[in-house]
Amino acid sequence: MSGWHDRPLDEVLTSMNTSQTGLTSREAAERLLRYGKNEISVDSGPGLPAIIAAQFSNYIVIIPVIASIIALAVGNFHDAVVIVIIVLLNTTIGVFQALQARRSINALKRLYRSEAHAMRDGKVGDVDTADLVPGDVIMIKAGDRLPADARIIASDGLSVDESMLTGESVPRSKQEMVLPENTPVTDRANMLYMGTNVLDGECAAVVVATGAQTEIGRISAMAGGAKKPKMPLERALDRLGRIFGISVVIVSAFVFLTGIIRAQPPLEMLLAAVSLAVATVPEGLAATITIALATGARRMANHKAIVRSLPIVEALGSTDVICTDKTGTLTKNESRVRTVYTFDRDREAYSIEHTDDPDLRMMFEVAGVCNDAIEEKWNQVTRYHGNQLDIALYDFLNRLGFDKAGYDRAYPRLSGIPFRPSIKMMIVVAGSHEAPRLYVKGAPLAVLEKCTKKLSSGRESTLREEDRERVRYANDRLSSRGMRVLAFAYRDLSQEDISDVWSLTHDLTFAGLTGFEDPIRDNVREAIQTCKDAGIDIVMITGDQELTAVAVAKELDLFHPGDEVMTGAELDLTPEDVLKAKADRVAVYARVVPEQKIRVVRALQSNGKVVAVTGDGVNDSPALKLADVGIAMGATGTEVAKEASDIVLQDDNFSTIVEAIYGGRVIYDNIRKFVKYLFTSNVGEVATIMFGLLLGLPLPLLATQILWLNLITDGLPALALSVDAPERDIMRRPPRRTGEPIINRITIFDMALIGLIMSICSLSVFYTALGQGIEYARTMAFTTLVALHICNAFNCRSETRSVIRGLFSNRHLLAAVGISILLLLAMIYLPPLQAIFYTVPLSTGDWAVVLLIAPIAVVVLEIRKWVTRHVNLRGR
Repeated sequence: MSGWHDRPLDEVLTSMNTSQTGLTSREAAERLLRYGKNEISVDSGPGLPAIIAAQFSNYIVIIPVIASIIALAVGNFHDAVVIVIIVLLNTTIGVFQALQARRSINALKRLYRSEAHAMRDGKVGDVDTADLVPGDVIMIKAGDRLPADARIIASDGLSVDESMLTGESVPRSKQEMVLPENTPVTDRANMLYMGTNVLDGECAAVVVATGAQTEIGRISAMAGGAKKPKMPLERALDRLGRIFGISVVIVSAFVFLTGIIRAQPPLEMLLAAVSLAVATVPEGLAATITIALATGARRMANHKAIVRSLPIVEALGSTDVICTDKTGTLTKNESRVRTVYTFDRDREAYSIEHTDDPDLRMMFEVAGVCNDAIEEKWNQVTRYHGNQLDIALYDFLNRLGFDKAGYDRAYPRLSGIPFRPSIKMMIVVAGSHEAPRLYVKGAPLAVLEKCTKKLSSGRESTLREEDRERVRYANDRLSSRGMRVLAFAYRDLSQEDISDVWSLTHDLTFAGLTGFEDPIRDNVREAIQTCKDAGIDIVMITGDQELTAVAVAKELDLFHPGDEVMTGAELDLTPEDVLKAKADRVAVYARVVPEQKIRVVRALQSNGKVVAVTGDGVNDSPALKLADVGIAMGATGTEVAKEASDIVLQDDNFSTIVEAIYGGRVIYDNIRKFVKYLFTSNVGEVATIMFGLLLGLPLPLLATQILWLNLITDGLPALALSVDAPERDIMRRPPRRTGEPIINRITIFDMALIGLIMSICSLSVFYTALGQGIEYARTMAFTTLVALHICNAFNCRSETRSVIRGLFSNRHLLAAVGISILLLLAMIYLPPLQAIFYTVPLSTGDWAVVLLIAPIAVVVLEIRKWVTRHVNLRGR
């Protein structure tokens, strides 16, 4: 809706029937019913009629339909009806798979939700962005992604990236004002638009449009006809399917011509050739893969890793390097005071009791005044809000009986500068206007540079060079123990002008240091060892000091002799070619700002590495986008970081990253299993028909039998293999090479080997049984092929592991095999199906022959697997 930018704010609020205190919950619920969800309608996939139509528009279905028409035209009513029935069954299965794939993807989308801070009933709380309505008053801060179109009520230093709307990467300053009516969208400084990213500052705004009525909703409606590209994995399989399909068409033409030359009935050969082409191309492959990916992604979500893009599964299986943060990812992000240092003594925090030590009292005063943590008590539960180090200091002071709230009352703030990375310190001027005091807290070396005095035994004295060296040594010692260190200093002021606080930051008195520990997360050491076993390198990128970062890296066995550490300052001075040469040797990057991550990622990628990167801030988003796998922190990450990522960790835990890589490898492994099963089995069918005709035998299988074979042996076992249990060594293999084909050398060899065995076995049974009638021979050949397909399903569970290991572990596969056997028995023993498929009942002796032959494929492949295991011929 236009016009909100050119009206006074009071008029906007009146038009929206709201106020600066927002809506009540009841009003919001009523408006939600009126306006609908705050969502951009996206194409959730074709509806049922379109899915059915797509099945019949496929050439794989059209060809047998044409064949059935031909059969009907020449009077072969029986075969025409049977072919149509089987095509309808195959189509039904295809429709079911397509619907299941759509449901799986939609369910996966619902797992990822974002929240907005909205004022309801006079209180600010978290509201699902989908439930925002026009008239809601929302609170926005740096790092947020705008949840709706809104008019600014009040702002403080607000800067927004609107490049997704304007195409310009220059940040836009935003503030409350009234603009001319003809002001274009790109220049509306008083408006916020859904989907844009807040870079800096904060504001309150009133929602004026949601969902399809937003600016981005209007653009999405215009682009509604755009078709989403296929996944890389799907494209690769499409290419494989086309190659295989063309080959099968050529073979089918050869079969038809050979049959004609051999004086076989032309119609029978036409139907057999067409059915062979259809039966050997797995038309449900794409849907099966989508189901496998979505099911695997949901399983990963159960382990706190939400996959936002299904194709990322490919990159997960290929990850060579994980560039990880330290704080909150490797550690618990639960800072607590461990050590307190003054010039007189060095104390462990747990040993400090309430004391009258003047040095400690002064340092505690600085820590209490120069602190933005807030204590909140609710139902006898105390919670702290604010920076982790501020919270740790707050808790420490309270434990010792120093009331932080009392400091706030006794020393009211007059002015100050919040902590900024550029100056590496926080500055507060507090106390009375007549005798204010400057309090400073920050990075030890930065604070020390501003000090000219020291506090020792309650007296101030000159800070000599040996004293500075003593402080530096104490800082290094604490940092080398893996602690984060803060320094505290102060300066008494007089009637000086306190409007320019930074100009007052000189001649400070050094009060002391505090060391904070951040415990290592549970299971991180085990996860790191798992990565090492899997051939994945781990690089720590942190803003902490070099000594702290290296200490933690050593504790986690991430830093070894010969490894290098690089600081952000060194990184800025290192040319690209030098960084590329050193990147594989650097294990720790310290004092790094988020923007510098991009150079590290590019250097590793230029060395051929597949890189996963973690991040949580607005400035992390470029690195997350650049990485092969961008991993955002769900608990502490900004909305901008989450939107730029491929995976969101709900618990910010490094172990969850490893779990995601494990899940990705499992999914990809299972896709390879059922792809191998489908194509290997189909090669056996083609070889049986082709070699039978080349040997001058009658047609071993009829068209209806080929189609039925495809129906009962492809779909269900393939789906069962998609949820197969992982192999034990899946995280002891090196990362999969980028671009490695799904069908590798081992698979190609197995396809040829198993196809040859299937054709030899089925043709041998067919030839031997010919003396008892063609229908009996075809029944035996068909039954033998089904048995061989079933055994092949178990073969395909691993390229190296024996089929005996975990034989009964996949209950889905056992169920699929059971259903296939029941359908086979129905086809052989039920008179109506006997008449349709030209089968005859088999005796106990016949079944003994089939059961004796079927394991041959298993035995041969077991020999190949044994050779692979012992001669290390694994095709990876």
